[in-house]
Formats: sequence, C-alpha cells, structure tokens
Amino acid sequence: MTLHDHGQLYRALKPIYAREPLSGRGAELYGGRFNRKGMPALYTSLSIITALWEANQIGNLQPTTLVSYNADFERVFDTRDECALFVHRWTQQRWQTPTGVIR
Repeated sequence: MTLHDHGQLYRALKPIYAREPLSGRGAELYGGRFNRKGMPALYTSLSIITALWEANQIGNLQPTTLVSYNADFERVFDTRDECALFVHRWTQQRWQTPTGVIR
C-alpha cells in the first residue's frame, strides 16, 4: 500500500554537511541503518526530538544542524503493511535486525 502524505519533516545533521542538507553525503560515506556505504540517504523525522536522537546516537548531544522541510509525498512505502512487504518479498524481521542495519 502506498500513502500520500504532506507536512513538516525534520533532519539533524553534522554541521560539516549543512551547506548541502539534501545531499545525503554522510550516509553515503559511512552507511546507516537503512542504506549501505555508497548510497546517499536522508534520515528524516516527523518530530524534532526524533531527528536529534537519530543524529546523536552515541549518547551525547553533538554539534548539530537542524533543518526542516515542507514535504509533499505522492508515494510513501509503509513498512507496517504486511501485504506490501510480501509483494516485495520482505519480512518484518528484515526491519528488526539486532544492529538495525539492513543487509
């Protein structure tokens, strides 16, 4: 199932990437939970606090640049939809790995 959504999205990133907040460069260089090294990705949130937690996972609040976007998505893949996961041959377990990293 796909959803249509619009609204405010937040993203917290290291200040070194602040000049290009839509580049996904940090995720491209280091990889993340939902992307491999070499693949740019934007980790966004519907809330400011979740964006800050995402960017500061080491436990301490690091220097952070917070950006917001007015977003309008025509197609959003809902990972909670078991039928959609089945169509793509994905499982809920794929999203629940011990490290959180998709392989």
